[in-house]
This record gives sequence, structure tokens and C-alpha cells, in this order.
Amino acid sequence: MKRAWWFGVFFLLIGVGYYISKNPELLFSLGHQADLFSRVKREIRAAREYLHLLRQIHWLESFDNDKEWELYAIEAKNKGIENIWELSQVEAYFYDVKKKSIKVVGNLATYHLNQRQLIISGHVRIWVYDDYVAETDQLIYWAAQRELQSQGEVFLKSQHDPSQSIQAGLIRALMAKEEIFFESGVLVKHPLNQEDALLVQSKLADLNRKYKTINLRDEVKVELPDSRFESNLATLFFNNFARRPYRIVMKDQVRLESKARKAECGRAVFHVDRGLVELTQNPVLWESHRRVEGERIILDYENDEVTVDKIRAKSQEP
Repeated sequence: MKRAWWFGVFFLLIGVGYYISKNPELLFSLGHQADLFSRVKREIRAAREYLHLLRQIHWLESFDNDKEWELYAIEAKNKGIENIWELSQVEAYFYDVKKKSIKVVGNLATYHLNQRQLIISGHVRIWVYDDYVAETDQLIYWAAQRELQSQGEVFLKSQHDPSQSIQAGLIRALMAKEEIFFESGVLVKHPLNQEDALLVQSKLADLNRKYKTINLRDEVKVELPDSRFESNLATLFFNNFARRPYRIVMKDQVRLESKARKAECGRAVFHVDRGLVELTQNPVLWESHRRVEGERIILDYENDEVTVDKIRAKSQEP
């Protein structure tokens, strides 16, 4: 019985060998299929890092039927183990309590699903409502806190007048509170005429869209063509952010320096369109070797005049 089995195997091998000798292309086909199978295995192993590959993405997160943020992307790859999505050609919208949005565009983005953290990078552009457009290197959004923050210096230009700009070390937006903060050195620039510009500097600032103001604090400097003011606090008032401010209020240890005069007071109001500065709260003026104190001192830059209301003290200095 065993001998018959071996004879059967022997003749089977002879038959297979004879068939292959008559059909050598079969051997090539089997080898090609084995090579193809090996290559597919390698591609599967290389692609194993990404469990999902999606195209033409629309990602939306909402609460109580109110959109908090949404994102569009050309492509998205998902790392299943780390629960991370990698996206390309991203356009995102972040909504505040009044359903108005800040738009952000970038070449790349990473969304950490577990942490609910979105990182947008690669030539990032930010449309701050319909007021300013900004550029920065990277932007991070924390979905749980609904907070946006740039990484690196940010430069904003008015969408209506590019000569009006804001430059800062970073921008931070709290979408749940409709608040925007500028930090790490702030420079606000607005043209006064074709030759001169109004420059306002500080360490910190915030933009309030409800009251149309920019509030600056900590080492504030307001520079006019021939004068320089310094204070601890200042507020720029706008009719709309498309135009220069119509009024600047400086408070807390206000100091003025120019070639013609010096002054100190507790509060100063600069009426930009009229070219007038009102000094109040114990103002003191030094001009042409005289020292003047009054209830209010008005500096008229258009006509180069000084008016003192209710003079309290006046003296000559050597």
C-alpha cells in the first residue's frame, strides 16, 4: 500500500515537470504573481500608518445646533492609533457668540481628535471678521475653550485700506466672548495724510468689536509727526475699523514731549480729525521757559496754539 502511494507521487511529479517543460511561460507567471504579492504586502505595510484616506472633507462641530467651527480640506489622512487627522489645503471658519466668523486658510493642518486641538500651518492667512486680514506662520485652535492663538509674529492689514495695519508678537481670539487680544509688542499704524502717520505702540492690546475700540496698556506710546505721548493706558475709538481712529484717550501718568513743549497730566484726549489735544486731571505745561498749571490745557496742532482754562499757577523758569 505504501509502495503504491510513493509510486503515485513519483509519477505525479514527473507529469508536472513534463507539463512545465512544455509550457515555460507558466513558471514566469507564477514568479510574477509571487513578486506582485510581495509588492502589495510592502505597500500595505507602508500604508498601515494611515487607516483612512478621505477627500473633499467638510468637518463641522456644533453645540445646541449652533456652529462653533467648521473646516474644509482637499484631503485628510487618519492615524488610527494616535487618533490624529492630517489635512491639506485647509479653509476653516470659527464662529463667535453672534455667529460671525474668523476665516483661516493654510496649506496644512493637524487635528488631534482626543485633545480637540487643531494646528494650521503653511502660509496661514486670517480674515479677522471683515476688518483685517493677517498673515502668520502657524495658528492653533483649542475647540474645548474655543480659543484661537497664532504662533509667531502676526501682521494685520485693513481689508479696506492696506496702509492701516496692526503688528504684534501674537494674536489670541476668545470666540465664546467675542474678544481679540494682541500681545508681545503691539504697533498700530494709521496714516494722517499723504506724508505723516499716527503710530501707537504698547506691550498689550485688545480689539473690541462691540464698541469699535482698540485698548492698549503697558508702556503705551502715541507718536505724532512732531510730538510723542506716553502713558500706561490708551483707547483708540473708531467709527469703523476701515478708517483711522477719530479719538484717542490716554490715561494714567500721561507725558508729552515735543520740540516746543512738555506736559504731564492724568488724562489726555486727542481729537484726531480736529488736530486738538485736551489735557485734564492736573495738567502741567512747560513751554518757552514758563510753567503753567490749569484745569484744562488745549493744544491746537493745526494752528500751533495753546489755551489754558482756569490758570492755577504760572511761573517763569530759568
